[in-house]
Amino acid sequence: MTELERKTQALKDALLSLPEVQRFFSLREQIAADPYLMEQQELAKDHQKKMMKTIHEAALYQHHKAAYEHHLDLFEAHPLVQNYEAIKAEIKPLLDQLQAIIE
Repeated sequence: MTELERKTQALKDALLSLPEVQRFFSLREQIAADPYLMEQQELAKDHQKKMMKTIHEAALYQHHKAAYEHHLDLFEAHPLVQNYEAIKAEIKPLLDQLQAIIE
């Protein structure tokens, strides 16, 4: 293992040991394991695709748009998703700083 690989691994280990990073991954896994949330996300995606296909049919487009917004709102309003978005915003400055250092 080269010096760069050792330092990269040490940095990765340090990042993964941070409580907020652990919370981020925990929430992401909980969301992915929640059938209700996955269903809402899939339904939103399905209606979004249907919106694209019916863009020239105003009434049908509006129907799919309303359904898309409804399912997206249900997904985004869930406490797990709100907590995930909050922790993601909390760790973003750290990740941005690391990216700036690497570049």
